Amino acid sequence: MKVNRVSRLVVISSAGVGESWGTVDLEMQEVIQTSSVGKIFQDLNNMEKVLENSGLDTLAIRPVALVVGEAGGGTKIVDRFETTSKIFTGDVALWMLDAVERPEPFEQRTEMIGASS
Repeated sequence: MKVNRVSRLVVISSAGVGESWGTVDLEMQEVIQTSSVGKIFQDLNNMEKVLENSGLDTLAIRPVALVVGEAGGGTKIVDRFETTSKIFTGDVALWMLDAVERPEPFEQRTEMIGASS
């Protein structure tokens, strides 16, 4: 990416990846560990490690449970992934677009987001 002068990258990951695993509801952890979702989490964790070592200004957005829907603007950074947590796909897309346009380098490499209501 450096060869192509890419200096900033925003990607989608998932709540529960990396150090956010401990914020996941125990029931949700069981579902993740006993299904194919666990393999996806491993891949996302590997992706985040590559980004961390890339030397780029990167941000991995970690949405809670995705629900198909348009952006409603009710998004916030969350600190837990509960069985009732959700966020619309449109809100995730809007958050990512807004993140790309932030003028300053990212202070954190990840942001776990969910619906504000």
